[in-house]
Amino acid sequence: MINIFENFNPAGTGTSPEEQKPAPNREGLVILCAKISLLVFLAVFLVLLCFSGNYKDKPVSVIEQAMFPAKGISSLTKGSDNDLRRCYGLSAEDYDGYFLYLSESTMAVDELLVVKLKDSSQAAAAEEQIEGRLNSQIDAFDGYGAEQTALLKAHVLERMGNYIFFAVSEEADSWKADFVSCIKK
Repeated sequence: MINIFENFNPAGTGTSPEEQKPAPNREGLVILCAKISLLVFLAVFLVLLCFSGNYKDKPVSVIEQAMFPAKGISSLTKGSDNDLRRCYGLSAEDYDGYFLYLSESTMAVDELLVVKLKDSSQAAAAEEQIEGRLNSQIDAFDGYGAEQTALLKAHVLERMGNYIFFAVSEEADSWKADFVSCIKK
């Protein structure tokens, strides 16, 4: 059977519906692709900007001066290069700077350490050494120093840009806030 309406075109032009589709506009496609590419680039840039931290590159001496008035730090003793090596197994020469404050009493566990890395490849090794110190302190006080063990377990250890911040104290969160405000300025 023959379908007489097969090629019927109501517009009367004599062309089939497939032939009536307009040809794609190359200029329009190029502009659309450019807009999509720009939006993707902008989205990636904004995500990276949000997660980069935007930390200033400040010398640790400036950070230390800004943080020293914080509650509880003045009761600690400033640590030396030998203390950094003895307690954490870190060598001062390997880093772009640091400051360390330790408790005078062997029964107190309050500590503050800020290390500025020369480059990000040092981060994992430094954090591992700090965690080693933390774990040995927890082992030493576990079983008889409940308050000390609780403080040690509530420590703050964070990497922010090229800095590593470590604190054990009732004031650790306050110290961290002071530190962050100092390096974000």
